[in-house]
Amino acid sequence: RFMNTNILIISSRSCGKKHVSYNTVLGLEDEFSNCIGKEVLRFRRRFYYANKILRRLHIPINISDIAIIKRINNTTEKVLFTAMGYSELEAFSATLKKCNDRLILYIFDYWESQWDEWENIFAQINPWAICFAYKKARNYFAELRNNCWFMPQSMDIRFFHDYEVEKSRLFIQMGRLTNKMHDIVISYLQTHNIENCYENYVYERKQGEIVFPDSKQLAEEIARSYFFIAVPQNIENSAKTGDISETTARYYEAMACKTLIICIKPKDSFDELFPYGGAMVEVDETNFNTAIEELLKDRNYYNNLVERNYRYVMQNHRWKNRYDSLIEMIKAAYDDTDFCYTR
Repeated sequence: RFMNTNILIISSRSCGKKHVSYNTVLGLEDEFSNCIGKEVLRFRRRFYYANKILRRLHIPINISDIAIIKRINNTTEKVLFTAMGYSELEAFSATLKKCNDRLILYIFDYWESQWDEWENIFAQINPWAICFAYKKARNYFAELRNNCWFMPQSMDIRFFHDYEVEKSRLFIQMGRLTNKMHDIVISYLQTHNIENCYENYVYERKQGEIVFPDSKQLAEEIARSYFFIAVPQNIENSAKTGDISETTARYYEAMACKTLIICIKPKDSFDELFPYGGAMVEVDETNFNTAIEELLKDRNYYNNLVERNYRYVMQNHRWKNRYDSLIEMIKAAYDDTDFCYTR
């Protein structure tokens, strides 16, 4: 088999309104683009909106982006498409089907409740390989097909890094509010007569509110906070996630900004990704107050924890590391006689 590890990145970044969480995909694509030395190829909006209208009218037609198909047909490169979830993959399925034996998918959210839908669309598109951000999802689909890889998430170092700012805020909880941990934080503030305000505790105070839509501002505010509250989504949304408990971009972002993660550890791959003690502090209602007080009292110990996390994440968990891993997985696939891609 002819081995070509060159990669062409195709992106939906110009299509439709994106949630702020899509910035993680942009970070991946831009870093991979820098590694490859080629610009990201974008789907055109008119094809996206045409397919959107057809779906609303329940017309079973999906229009391909001809310019992208032409570009793919003129190269032997692997084609990488990254999406947040199922609907985005479905929207561009007609074009993705025509990538022949070169398409590599990387999808962020593979919740257990959607696995049947995922397998259906994988069967339609028939990608050369699939990268899973969730290890448990990778293990499940690896029972069905042999072209499944685990590639953890990361963070965009253009924004998430050491800002060398003085810490002035106790807690920050971004995105989905986890009520269980939120109540524990509020109890801590009340017990210590600390006002529940922006200067002491940042969280989305209105449902759906995006506190810091700008990535740079978000990173700076994380850096100003002592403790980053992070909880796997399955803790309060298991009907959707199933038993998936995974390390997401927020964990890497907090470490890159030298802020200590507290709360509930993801059980699927966190210890594998951070194989040392103290990468985060596990707390619940029984030990939260004591843990916070001890960490605030011993600033040297606190600083040692965040410095070690910062060094480890910058050395091992940048998108550049993920790009290198992807290239190695492609090379290994050509040497693997059991690699099951067929067209």
